[in-house]
Amino acid sequence: MLFGGLVAGTSSTAAGDTWEWDGNAWSQRNVSGPSPRWASALAPLNGKLVLFGGYDGSDYLDDTWEWDGNVWSQRNVAGPPKRCFHSMAALGNNVVLFGGQNDAGIRGDMWEWDGRSWKERHASAAPVARNCPAMTALSDKLVLFAGSSTGQVYSDTWEWDGRAWTQRNVTGPPGRTCATMAAFNGRTVLFGGNTLQGSTYVYFSDTWEWDGDSWSQANVSGPGERTDATMASR
Repeated sequence: MLFGGLVAGTSSTAAGDTWEWDGNAWSQRNVSGPSPRWASALAPLNGKLVLFGGYDGSDYLDDTWEWDGNVWSQRNVAGPPKRCFHSMAALGNNVVLFGGQNDAGIRGDMWEWDGRSWKERHASAAPVARNCPAMTALSDKLVLFAGSSTGQVYSDTWEWDGRAWTQRNVTGPPGRTCATMAAFNGRTVLFGGNTLQGSTYVYFSDTWEWDGDSWSQANVSGPGERTDATMASR
């Protein structure tokens, strides 16, 4: 399922359409739901998709929605402060949200959604505040890689086991932000993203795999250089 985005050729026009891919074709669902936005986050939980936040061209958002395959339902609950460019992934019976940005700046808070309510989690030795980190579940942990804050692009690898963050002292992909990541065949696959070198944006088209112990670059050809892509396994 795909929702919203920034309309091509514009700087602030948000889309609010819902689409589904059945393995052969895209179909647009004629449903009402979240207001138009981009840079929101979406993650599966208990047979539903959970959407939080985003940016609508004039303001950051803090609403929580669920898609059950037929209708959108807004959950009228208190939760994380409004934001965009955050990451969400499911671990066990919770969706974990980390990072992003809003009017207050770059965020470093973490929240969990259990299908009923949001709860902020506080952990020592957590990743520093950042937006656009790549995050996905691998086995019984979440893997978080890179992201950026004002004037800083990261290249660190972290794991969250539901109780604590652990930084892995490993060498891996060059620092970047807005890469995409998904689990496949017992590994985490990372692709693309961008970084700023001087005053020039550099985009990546490299593919990396994390096996739980080390990163290795896959010597393959594939999609061209890009950032802010979305990737998932089925």
